[in-house]
Amino acid sequence: MSKITFSVIGSCVSRDVFNRKFVPEYKEFYECISTAWQSSIISLMSPKVTLSKDDLELSEEISKHRHNTLMEDLSKEYLEEIKTNQPDYIIIDFYADMRYGVVQIGDRYLTNNPNGFRKTKFFREKKFDNSYRFRKNLNIYRELWEKAFDDLYNYVQEHLPKTKLILNCFRYANSYVNENGELVMFDQERYNYLDADTKLYNELYTYILDKYKLRKIDLRENEYYADGNYAFGLAPWHYERKYHKDYFHTLNQICLRDYVFTKKQSNGIRAKIKRLLG
Repeated sequence: MSKITFSVIGSCVSRDVFNRKFVPEYKEFYECISTAWQSSIISLMSPKVTLSKDDLELSEEISKHRHNTLMEDLSKEYLEEIKTNQPDYIIIDFYADMRYGVVQIGDRYLTNNPNGFRKTKFFREKKFDNSYRFRKNLNIYRELWEKAFDDLYNYVQEHLPKTKLILNCFRYANSYVNENGELVMFDQERYNYLDADTKLYNELYTYILDKYKLRKIDLRENEYYADGNYAFGLAPWHYERKYHKDYFHTLNQICLRDYVFTKKQSNGIRAKIKRLLG
């Protein structure tokens, strides 16, 4: 049975709905065929970066997943992958740009990811030209980011004309539920950036949605807590199961709306949903 296909440019807040730990039934309807994991939009749309084996020497062992993330961020191979696979939808979030920022190497950029890139000899010896963070270097970063998103949007229009973009408008949780079921505030000293980042996220969502007609998953009006027992660790963006349930429900609504209100779906969404429902 043909399923509706998704790619993700983002992080856990967008990708974990396609994980049976969180949404056991998702594979009955959907297939996630590729992910640009924790990649800055700026890095994604930059030319590829080639580093020597010596530069890629790591200060500590990292998982295969994190090593693959690092190598894919260098190669920018995701763009060719989605062009080949032609997903029905691409879900985008801005987590990596907000949390990690980028480093500049000549006219090229890499995601300044602490889980991989920052462990390389290249990073430790500061061989890059500049590093930028969204709030720290707001004007510079915003200009780079806006251009990169324009480039991404135009790339999709040119090479994936049947693919629809979905923006995931999420916000951080300020509290989590611990193992005893108690509600606990995140440490305000350790997580002192939550409100400022959320404010900037909201500005970016408004900018993008005003400029482009994108579908969106927007659950900001709902109150979600982080999960103290989350499979990938406690964090303000690792939500309780209710978030994933609501996220999945919103995806269903988007796909059904495309089926009901669009008479001609050249990418086969109507046919796929009809088969699924039948």
